[in-house]
Amino acid sequence: MRCTYLILVAIAMLIVLGCSDSSDLEKARQEAKTAAAEVEKLRTEFELAKLKAERELADAKAKQAASEADADTSKAALGFIGMRDLPAVRQPGPEWTPQELLAAYFNAPSWLHRVPLVKDCERVKPLMKSHYGTARIKPMEFEVLRLAPESAEIGNTLTATVKLATDTTDYMIFRSAEGYRVDWESSREKWLAAEEARFREAHGLVNASVHAKLVKQGQSGNFPELTFEFTNHSDAYLANATIEVTAFGKSGRYLQKGLCFVRDLPPGKSTFESITLVQIAPSDLKTWNMKMSQVSIQTSSGGTESADKYFELKEIGNTSAEWGKKGKKKKGAGSLISVFGLRHGVVRVGERFGRTLVSQ
Repeated sequence: MRCTYLILVAIAMLIVLGCSDSSDLEKARQEAKTAAAEVEKLRTEFELAKLKAERELADAKAKQAASEADADTSKAALGFIGMRDLPAVRQPGPEWTPQELLAAYFNAPSWLHRVPLVKDCERVKPLMKSHYGTARIKPMEFEVLRLAPESAEIGNTLTATVKLATDTTDYMIFRSAEGYRVDWESSREKWLAAEEARFREAHGLVNASVHAKLVKQGQSGNFPELTFEFTNHSDAYLANATIEVTAFGKSGRYLQKGLCFVRDLPPGKSTFESITLVQIAPSDLKTWNMKMSQVSIQTSSGGTESADKYFELKEIGNTSAEWGKKGKKKKGAGSLISVFGLRHGVVRVGERFGRTLVSQ
């Protein structure tokens, strides 16, 4: 805004200085007056926009503060059946039992109401926000089936096996000097593991893998071509999988990458796919490794589900034996296998192990 004003003033001065007679001078004055009015109009619009932005920011902060205040786990805020005698505090005190803590947790009307009930609540709060997002948390019925042990010393954790309407899972309860708290992070790992197990069972993905067996080393034009037999070792219908081969030359020098796609492969069935490694001389190719990604399965309803983390790519035989030995496999040689896995709730896709594997 300031720059625009200075430019317009400079133009007006040049117009005035360049005038040679009174008529030109009057015209220049009018033009300068018009320019000044335009600058004042722009300044007014800027101030109005600034005030509007400040009001919107203040409103947003007020709404956030109201939302945080509403998350108070006081007796008035909770009002749970069977919890009439809970003390009116933001966080549960040392006198709360694990059962009372879980009652407050499962009867919370939002995830924000759960925050004061968890271990390291300030640090964990952003993780909970990311996990729940805009999902609505409603009070739910529950039953504590078992506590092991029934109580814990300060600094120790007990396991509460809880039956909910949809499933049964374990919650980790940590005892601090301030009282019992839900160990939300450790409990979440168990929820994710349980969800993964249910998904595997429901979709035929227990020990799911795709086996890759090299059946031909040839050429396509002037470039090396690898033909693999891919077999679906799962009880799921494999809708799609992307196979990437990374080629290396002498002394492990990177050469090129190539892709192929495995599609519409029923359980137990095989298909043959070729990968041409362009811009590589056949004599330069010494070894390669393989990686699988973008795996999806077809569900019973006809849709598809992502299944990256449930499948493992296994190479059968010494498929990355040195190129140019006319099919003879180097004893003990193998390729690096990329695996999809779930580690502590984080999917690590295409992880490359730092050693040579010989698959059985």
